Parts: sequence; C-alpha cells; structure tokens
Amino acid sequence: MGEKPKLVTIDPNGDMLIKLKYRNTAQSKWSNESESVGDWIAQAEAAKAVIENETARPEQKPTEVHYLVSSRQLRIVSPYFEKMFKRNYDETVPNSEDGLYHVRAQQWNPDALAIMLNIAHLQFAAIPKEISVRLFVALFLVADYYQMEDALRLFTKEWKDQLYELPVPKHYGEESMLWMFLGVKLKNWNIFESMASLAMRQACHPIQFLDLPFPRGEKGE
Repeated sequence: MGEKPKLVTIDPNGDMLIKLKYRNTAQSKWSNESESVGDWIAQAEAAKAVIENETARPEQKPTEVHYLVSSRQLRIVSPYFEKMFKRNYDETVPNSEDGLYHVRAQQWNPDALAIMLNIAHLQFAAIPKEISVRLFVALFLVADYYQMEDALRLFTKEWKDQLYELPVPKHYGEESMLWMFLGVKLKNWNIFESMASLAMRQACHPIQFLDLPFPRGEKGE
C-alpha cells in the first residue's frame, strides 16, 4: 500500500478535497550558462531519457497532499471554481465514499497552495508574515491558474515591502529571472526592466524563462 496522503485542513467544515500530487524534488530548471551548446544538447537528451523512463521507476511516485476546503468559499473568490460548478464537471459530483467533492491538482508548490487556500478562506492566522522570493513566485503561479490574483493582492503589501528591502540580483541567473517575473506581477517596471537588461546583456545562450508565464508583447499599462 502507498503512503497515506497528508491532510491539510483549511476549513474543518469543508465539503471539498483538493488532491495535490507533486514530485518532491529540489532539481532546478536552470541550466549553467558556462556550459557549451554541446553540453546543453547532452543535458536535453538526458532529460528526455528520464521523462521516457519515469514510468519504469515506481519508487519515484509523486507525493500527495489533500486540502479540506469549502467549495462555496472558493466559488466566491475564484471564477475558476465557479465555472467548474456551472459546467457540471466530474469534480462537482460528491464522492460516493465520503460525500466530498474531489478536485485533482498537480505540481503546485504545496506550501504556496496552502497559503493561497488560506487566503481564499480568510484564515489570517495561517498566512505567513514573511515569504521567500521563490515562494512569492509560486503563489502567483497558483493564483494565476485558479484566477485568484485579486484575493492574493490583498495580502501582498507586506511581502512587497520585504522584497524591496532585499538586495537586487546583480547577475543574470535563476534568481534574477524570479525577480523579473515578480516585477511583472507586482507591476514594478523598474525591477522588471533592470532584470531584463541583465538577461539581455549577460545571457550566453537563449534566455531561460524557467517555464514562468511571462506575458507576451508589451508590458502593459
């Protein structure tokens, strides 16, 4: 039998389980800029082989975390969940075993998902006073997918103030691209332009966007 999923209770009277599966790995998406093109090709081929052989390695099963939440609260905060219930997806039919709605999720940072769900449920005591740059980025990824950025922005002022007290990256790299993404999301165009300038001046290979959903075209208003 597999390991029992961890249960995170957001709402003790909740009627929905969000079932997150993610691979518990610290591997970075960043490729070393000092490597040659040949090294990059070799890495890409190795990564492809890993993906093709994932099903042959049962010991690397995803970690699973369940979040007990209120579907009504999420429908108020998130157009994503409101549309889900209006269109009668499988997730909107209560599970026959526990009577809860079961919604699947994959590959989110589990801490970011927990924080975002606590924000949606106005669980102020469970919302951290400080977060890292990486977790800040992960929060925006969750909020963007579930269309909860309006709710997230109510809690970002203190985190923004902390971010602006940190030293800004001086060299193009994974950290500078995270800052660049936050510059877009926080509409701080000074940070965005500074990090974009680093990338354009210092990148030896095509700029690595870390699969982050940077907007296309103009930076906007």
